[in-house]
Amino acid sequence: MLTIFLSDMHIGLNTPTNWYQKSLHQKYLKAILRYIQTNGYRIKDVVILGDWFEYSLYLPNGPIPVSLREIFQANADIFTPARDGDFISCLDSIQGNFRYVNGNHDILVSAKEINKHFHRLSRKRKYVVCDGTPQDNTAYKANGIYAEHGHNYSMISRPDNSSDNLFAPLPVDYYVCRTWTDIVSQYIDCLGEKNSADFFAENKPLFGTGGISLDSLIKSADRRKSFAEVVLYLLVSLATKGKGNPRQYFYLMPDGSRISAAEAAEMFPGPTITKKTLPGLLVDLSRSLTSVGKTFCQQGNKVVLMGHTHIPKIEHCLYMKSFNVNLGIIVNTGFLCPSMKEFNNGNTMTFAEVEQKDGKYYTRLKKVDYPHTTISTMKELMVNA
Repeated sequence: MLTIFLSDMHIGLNTPTNWYQKSLHQKYLKAILRYIQTNGYRIKDVVILGDWFEYSLYLPNGPIPVSLREIFQANADIFTPARDGDFISCLDSIQGNFRYVNGNHDILVSAKEINKHFHRLSRKRKYVVCDGTPQDNTAYKANGIYAEHGHNYSMISRPDNSSDNLFAPLPVDYYVCRTWTDIVSQYIDCLGEKNSADFFAENKPLFGTGGISLDSLIKSADRRKSFAEVVLYLLVSLATKGKGNPRQYFYLMPDGSRISAAEAAEMFPGPTITKKTLPGLLVDLSRSLTSVGKTFCQQGNKVVLMGHTHIPKIEHCLYMKSFNVNLGIIVNTGFLCPSMKEFNNGNTMTFAEVEQKDGKYYTRLKKVDYPHTTISTMKELMVNA
């Protein structure tokens, strides 16, 4: 039996600053959904590892989604039964569960809200399975497989439930993303493009692009301000060409209220950064998740999967390289909404599948071939049970 893992679709309202754009990505996402439907008879579970829905990449002044219903309506071709691939038919076609784990861009989405739509349209009256509340719904564990989104290991992305956070558990990067979309929107207008997918290479790091550099962060660190304050103040400065006051730069929030960038930064008072502590805060997240994956393998899991970084990866977890002691397999499922530039550079939409057979775990990183819509295997690894 197979278990399929998808992550980081970021399906939203198709506003120009959203990574997922129906006009570009739907065709290729439907290819994955058809693959699942066609192989449903041998698929145990389908697991979505977070950021299925997009609630962050919207302009500070909106519009923003206030319910999943808006996202479902904006993307009806994949959220209602269709012959050429859709999520409802995937739910009905597989043998086991359609499982969803929350990420940082859909941190508040609940099972109740999802199933209000899915259960009604399912021919078999099936449900999308979640573990408790969104805050509890953090991981998938089954038969030697461990999977989660990965944002809990990033200071800027993990849920924040501190008493200072008026909009807990929204993390710092919610406000980072809202400000960043302001910058992206200006680039879109300047270049005469339609949306971010036309030009924006999403998986480039935030630092070192768009005028935000490590040097500028270190210079700001001289003031010994919090990480949230340094990053948000720099982004507001960039978005307003140095003319904006963070106390007068506002975000429209889901409850209809408004909060300034300065007020948002004050909700995340720690850690205070200095020239000495900053490099540690900017540790390469991809390497960090690999290290976490090795820990889970050492705990007895045979396959560990995460998303979040948008960088597809599959590798053996070697406990002692000199003796080639293989503890398991570590996978990053990658990204399901590359920009047109990334497509043209050879990047594509990726996901993972794990097949348990004859006492072995066959783990494959799969991709949608561009510009066609065939599904092929990028790389396969095996580990004994």
